[in-house]
Amino acid sequence: MSRCPLYLSNHHQHISNHAASFKRKNQNEIHSVAKHVSFQLIRSPISRHFATDDEGELGHVQYERLVSDALENLTDYFESFDELENCPEDYDVQYADGVLTVSLGSQHGTYVINKQTPNKQIWLSSPASGPKRYDFQEGRWVYSHDGQALHDLLSEEISAIFQQTLDFTELEKESR
Repeated sequence: MSRCPLYLSNHHQHISNHAASFKRKNQNEIHSVAKHVSFQLIRSPISRHFATDDEGELGHVQYERLVSDALENLTDYFESFDELENCPEDYDVQYADGVLTVSLGSQHGTYVINKQTPNKQIWLSSPASGPKRYDFQEGRWVYSHDGQALHDLLSEEISAIFQQTLDFTELEKESR
């Protein structure tokens, strides 16, 4: 009987030593990967322009609020177009999980506007102007390559499709 407790004690010590060795090995690997990733991020030539909090960066909660407000306001506005005189028969608006899809019929195509959380951006796929990525700058979602705001572009393109002035810029004020 005296052998059982001693055997269990030695076996327990062996398992504990194994666990400590495994933990040290994995921590070293994690630190090595973290250093590599940090180096990659520091060397990245991509720069983003965000509205900033006190620490100088658009926070996750702030981004989520801004992007949700913008997409919900756009959805509401697009949904009101089905009452317009020049609305295509197969016009459809859908919003789910941060993706707004506006189908303007076979003649005009489909707009897709979605949040891109990892980059803190709004992405647009337009049948008229192509894909664009918008950063939040000075209270507006702006495409850095040409400086045009999302709401300005939508005002231009959607007004042309419906053959009347549709002002999306008023929605920006509601989203701030």
